[in-house]
Amino acid sequence: MKLLFFILMGFGINAQNLVSNPSFEIKSACPVNPADLSSLASWYPMQAHYGTPDYFNSCGSSFVGVPSNTFGNQSAFDGNAYIGISTYSYGYSSYREYIQNYLTSPMVAGQSYTVSFYVSCADNSRYSSNNIGAVFTQGFLYGNWNYDSLNITPNINYSTPITDTSGWTLISGTYIATGNEQFLTIGNFYDDNSTQIVNINPIGSTGAAYYYIDQVSVTQSPLGNSDFFQQKCQIVPNPVKDRFTIFSNQSEVITNIELYSTYNKVKSIKPLDSVYNIEDLPSGIYYIIVTFESNRKSISKIIKL
Repeated sequence: MKLLFFILMGFGINAQNLVSNPSFEIKSACPVNPADLSSLASWYPMQAHYGTPDYFNSCGSSFVGVPSNTFGNQSAFDGNAYIGISTYSYGYSSYREYIQNYLTSPMVAGQSYTVSFYVSCADNSRYSSNNIGAVFTQGFLYGNWNYDSLNITPNINYSTPITDTSGWTLISGTYIATGNEQFLTIGNFYDDNSTQIVNINPIGSTGAAYYYIDQVSVTQSPLGNSDFFQQKCQIVPNPVKDRFTIFSNQSEVITNIELYSTYNKVKSIKPLDSVYNIEDLPSGIYYIIVTFESNRKSISKIIKL
């Protein structure tokens, strides 16, 4: 998956983590049984969904302890706790489990955020899977009173099955906010037909692809102000149906133009003409990065009708 790792809309960016309780350490009580997040601060199972994520802590019972628990043996990546979810289950079509977090502040439209979390496949998993990802929304996501996958496109996704049961695998990417997103959901958002599985342990007691999750982070991308112009280029018309023109108050020559969707580059345009054609792109919100001869950049949002 190709990700955009440099987008900036504002200045004075810091590396504050917007995820509350990112390593699952803050709790009101030690966990006793699986399928119970009630004592865990800031994290929730999905409402109106029957999937049951699990909370593990070193102070918990033998079922939900750290490092040893009913799903295997794994030390926490950070601290003494982690969460566990199923991303695939044999015999239960598209069974999924999701966790959600209320971010400490809303995301800013057009701002780039670095997203990361660590996963480890449990020892007792019979399977591994791909499609472990994250979605940002303005409100909580809800299920349909079943166990099924949500079948929505995640903003961040790991497209290769993760088979490592001894260590932790980093899942990371960059997300450009559309504005006011304040909820993060983690899980497998695809159904079984779109999910790749690998049988890694034929005698595994858990007939599922089961993963521990730890150290979740969402931060504004740490880029320097000098790389970008504070004054954006003007895109006319905007919204645009098929063709647009770029106006800039800069005297420099434009050397490159790139268009991005939420986090993928979709088009590169040679700045040879004054009018640019995007009739081949589907409707949606895009971000245009205009690079000038000094290598400084300007970013603008455009709506394609």
